[in-house]
Amino acid sequence: MAQPSLASSLLGATFTVLAVAAFLIVSASATAGAAVAITYSAPASCPSAAQFIGLVETDETGETGETGRKNGGGDPNNDGGARPVFLVEIVNTPAGTEGRVRRQIGSQLTEPRVFSDAHCGPVAEALALTVRLSLAAEAEATSKPAVVNKAPEAALVRSSPRAPVATASPWAVGGGITASGLLPPQPLTGVALFVEHRPVPSTPSSPPSPPSALALRAPELRLTLSLARNNVLRDPGSAEFSLLVATVDACPLGVNVASHLGARLCAFGEAGAIQGKGITVDNPRTARSFWSAGGLLARLRLAPTSMSGTFLEIQGGAVLPLHQIDYFFEMPRIPVAAGPMVTWTAALTTGLTIP
Repeated sequence: MAQPSLASSLLGATFTVLAVAAFLIVSASATAGAAVAITYSAPASCPSAAQFIGLVETDETGETGETGRKNGGGDPNNDGGARPVFLVEIVNTPAGTEGRVRRQIGSQLTEPRVFSDAHCGPVAEALALTVRLSLAAEAEATSKPAVVNKAPEAALVRSSPRAPVATASPWAVGGGITASGLLPPQPLTGVALFVEHRPVPSTPSSPPSPPSALALRAPELRLTLSLARNNVLRDPGSAEFSLLVATVDACPLGVNVASHLGARLCAFGEAGAIQGKGITVDNPRTARSFWSAGGLLARLRLAPTSMSGTFLEIQGGAVLPLHQIDYFFEMPRIPVAAGPMVTWTAALTTGLTIP
């Protein structure tokens, strides 16, 4: 399974810059004399400032106000009264991309409209549509029958730079505790460490999918090393068992339940070694054998805003061993443990996105 190299991912993150611009949109209505400003902030992987204002100017017929872009002008600081300001911001989050837009007139600021998706393009389109509909509603409220409808005029004006928005890194590391029912009745419990690569959102050409819909996306890839034993929580009984494995999983299906809560469906494969040692016999022997398995996982991730870069996960799934496990004592032959055809696995982990 090929994974993007760490060097190439870090190089891409190094050249990721913040696109910040402010726009002054002057209403074409003769009675709507107030200027409208749009402040736009987004990562470099999102539509540029010019592309975003083009989305705002595009009407239902697909026409844009290019003439207004060339000839529009004006100083937003010299308006006769308080002018509406739309504050548009797009950021990368562990669950994908989130955008929000707020409308400000004077000291009054509306509640933000929030949109989220796995990619930046659909979020920018939704934000631009929200701004365009708001401008259209204002134009309709202030228009007169004699006024001729025109495309809104726009001109780029300078503004003071805003604070940079952190771009999400594709790499994360973490660890946690694990449990499995490989050799009942005692569960195997232990610890795990992992490194993960998540694709950086890019602008897609396809329309956005609803945030609450299960969608196919670029897979998240994870490598996990774990060690589990059957004597951690309880008396192991007649034999001790330990399992050391390396697991690779890919999560191509996911759903964003909320802006900082997401669920993923994953497939995995693992390989390693399992060891058994007798306890209640006169001459105990140690047996080691190769272990391999595959299966499916469901993973729920929470990335609180108060814990920047940190996330919590809980996962569970089904494990299908690729060969039968059967341990017994010799002379006389006494069964000790046998692995089921299908068993369960679970984990509780925490991780940190690498800056």
